[in-house]
Amino acid sequence: MEALDKQDQSFGLISFIYGHLKPLLILSLCAAVLASIVSFLIENKFKSTVILYPSSTSSISRALMNSSNTKGDILEFGDDEKVEQLLQVVHSDKVRDMVVKKFDLMKHYDIDSTSPSKYTDLNEHFESNITFKRNEYMAVEINVLDADPAVAAAIANGTAKILDEVMNNIQKERALPGFKIVEKSYFDYLAYEQDLEDSLNFIMGKGVHDVEAQSPVLTSAYADAIGKGNKAAVASIDEKLALLNKYGAQQYNLKEKLLNTAIQLCSLKERYDEAKIDANERIPNFFVVNEAKAAEKKSYPVRWLIVSLSTACTFVFALIALLINEKIKLIKNSPKLI
Repeated sequence: MEALDKQDQSFGLISFIYGHLKPLLILSLCAAVLASIVSFLIENKFKSTVILYPSSTSSISRALMNSSNTKGDILEFGDDEKVEQLLQVVHSDKVRDMVVKKFDLMKHYDIDSTSPSKYTDLNEHFESNITFKRNEYMAVEINVLDADPAVAAAIANGTAKILDEVMNNIQKERALPGFKIVEKSYFDYLAYEQDLEDSLNFIMGKGVHDVEAQSPVLTSAYADAIGKGNKAAVASIDEKLALLNKYGAQQYNLKEKLLNTAIQLCSLKERYDEAKIDANERIPNFFVVNEAKAAEKKSYPVRWLIVSLSTACTFVFALIALLINEKIKLIKNSPKLI
């Protein structure tokens, strides 16, 4: 029974459409013509796209010099976290403001610079024409629509360069102060090492070179000189033993400190070299898989889609309106119960 009722309803709807086919077709045709006219009034826009994959590291020293990382790091694509970080930066006000300034978008989009809502209007134009997203292959896309295909490609490629510049600036804001800290520590240790060497050279100038080696030799020579009654030799050796006694402990401590300082300096030198490279050198923060090219065909508007949707929507709404009108007539014409 339910199946029969559904068939009857479907047949009734088809019969109703057939009975009102003429007004439905006229309205749909009018909508199609109007949509066609409107679609041709919409400005044609061309689309250019840059596709980026973030790198796994932006630190040259970490990728190439640090023994705890492999050299392959500099060649590896970044993970999901790197993609999200790249998207956060490309959506930042810094990137947008630099793109606006570089391509003079206020003038390009014909925005009245005296308008109180000029920045709101600019943002609306920017967001509708320049978009960033992560595609299905986990890459970042920079899509630009513009009436001029060459301008669209230039803005897309320029935005990628600005993104890299902004990321480098952000990294440099941290790398440079870090380098200054390591640099000061390194040169302080160098100065300390030089002081130790100067002190050690002073003691060595007194004839104290190696307490552990000199002491038994001088002691033996002193005993021999006494045994032979060589007073001059005894006096000379006694003087040397006195110097050993006076400076021996200092000489030993200075040598130990120099050894420890050399170990510290070796580690600091490595950190200093790494920090210096990170502060002064740069590598791209991403791999450009696809550079933007000037499009040969427009991407917007899609006129057939506008016409098709407008015609279909008009047909449906007109059908609903006719069904409602028919229902109202039936209600009005139905016998009233007293």
